[in-house]
Order: sequence, then structure tokens, then C-alpha cells
Amino acid sequence: MFIFMFIFIFIFIFHVKAESAIAALNLSGSVLGSLPIRVSPSKTPVRPRAPRPATH
Repeated sequence: MFIFMFIFIFIFIFHVKAESAIAALNLSGSVLGSLPIRVSPSKTPVRPRAPRPATH
């Protein structure tokens, strides 16, 4: 009997500085807990959001 368990967790992080994005990409393959993580750049361009007016 074979049991396969796949865990897929997606987290999207926007980096303001290029240096922090490169540092995050360099972490790909690191082990977190007992599983390796995969870090990859966005496949679509990320557009900055327009600031929302204050509602206070």
C-alpha cells in the first residue's frame, strides 16, 4: 500500500527592494521544517495598487 501526501501552500510576497527579492529567490531549495521550499519570481507583472482614501 502506497500513500502519497502532497502539500501545496502558495504564498505571494511583494518586495519593495530588488535586493530583498533576490535574497528570497536565493532561499529556494532551503528546508523549512522537513520540506524543501520553492521560491520563484512572478510570471505576470505586478502593478502597484492605487492608495485608498482614508475613511476615518
